[in-house]
Amino acid sequence: MHDGLQRYGPFALALYLLATARWGSYLPTGNPPFVVDIVLAVLIADRLLAVAAHRKRHNPVETWLALATVALLVLTAAWLPLGDWSVDALRDAAPYVYAVVTLLVLAPRLGGSGGRSRIESVLMAVLVFHAAWVAVYVLLPGVVEAIPPVGDGVQLLLARRDMDGMICGLLAGLALHKAFSGRAVVTNLALAGVGLALMLALGSRGALLGVTAALIAVALLRRREGQSRARARQWALALVLLLLPGAFALGMQADGGQRMVASLTNLWQPTEEVDGALGTATARYQSWQRLVDYLQEDGSRNVFGVGFGPHFLVDSRADVEMFGGDIESVRSPHNYLLSAWARLGLLGMATVAALTLAGWRLAYLVGWRSPGRVSDLDVVAIMLAVGMPWVGIVGVVMEAPFGAVPYFWALGHLSAVACARGIAAPLTLRGRPAGSG
Repeated sequence: MHDGLQRYGPFALALYLLATARWGSYLPTGNPPFVVDIVLAVLIADRLLAVAAHRKRHNPVETWLALATVALLVLTAAWLPLGDWSVDALRDAAPYVYAVVTLLVLAPRLGGSGGRSRIESVLMAVLVFHAAWVAVYVLLPGVVEAIPPVGDGVQLLLARRDMDGMICGLLAGLALHKAFSGRAVVTNLALAGVGLALMLALGSRGALLGVTAALIAVALLRRREGQSRARARQWALALVLLLLPGAFALGMQADGGQRMVASLTNLWQPTEEVDGALGTATARYQSWQRLVDYLQEDGSRNVFGVGFGPHFLVDSRADVEMFGGDIESVRSPHNYLLSAWARLGLLGMATVAALTLAGWRLAYLVGWRSPGRVSDLDVVAIMLAVGMPWVGIVGVVMEAPFGAVPYFWALGHLSAVACARGIAAPLTLRGRPAGSG
């Protein structure tokens, strides 16, 4: 029981959030404590009890990831008792506390090809389930509106465009990887098309950035496979290349593509407004500049941040640029790095950047340096590690459990796999792997 909870608990929690995203994270009542907080507390308590009982499983964590994660948790723990004792303060700290997930992940026991196949089937089923309800949201919005809310206004099947667009991109990337590997080529190409179509239909620039990065990573994966699959791979690649021009054209016609082009073009010359793209982009740029000026006005605030509790958007008047006035419920500038700078100072922003780079390094090691087969779990973890930071740079998904927990699970999974395969060095203390029982 304990072994299963330790080994599969973080993975199951990540799967739940990949299946339900925002609305699932607000269950059961729409008010704290949320299901993610409850489950994560159970996982942490179980791990602590395991340590106390000397039955903790061997859990080496790659050196750079461990150092960055511990540094972020230490900074957070140092600020918590100094900040306001309020729900807002806990809400502000939560995005950084979620980094503990990287330290909880154990490599799954695949149990041979049969066990691997079952886990990979569950993963694909979760992504297909997510795509199915997103399709209902996109094509039949009246059905979603007719569903009675749960608890305090939690609307089931209500999509958040950036995160749900990213998850649809995960389906597309995994399906393409399977097609490249010669597995159910036609079916997987169809699933890839569905995932990309839904991502584009949601019209999020953040998702477009993240999915593009994730798909580039998938396209660059090259594994040694049997010669019998060579023809199937070539066919899959040929079909994808034929479809790319049409997909690109569709992307430019979709809201996300047009808004992305309009936002980027406006950086050097005024261009036509597209569905609020220019207004949103301009407001964010100006808001970010005002926030940066506010942080740099005070040396202590610049280096150490304002901590948890203060509403730095209101205090800096950055909310006026972004929203036109005081909106107390919005506590983020829609930029993960800037949020870390404001809350934890340059030290915190540097730590978050180091954590991101550590994730990209692990994605490279598992994807391109691993001597064994890259599993479907590895592929999804690589896409999350590579793509999610780009979504977070223009949104708040990394500061919410439905984005942060899958991301940190991905980093922990890549770390566990890299250490288990001997392609990364775990953090050692007195000559012993960190976390060894």
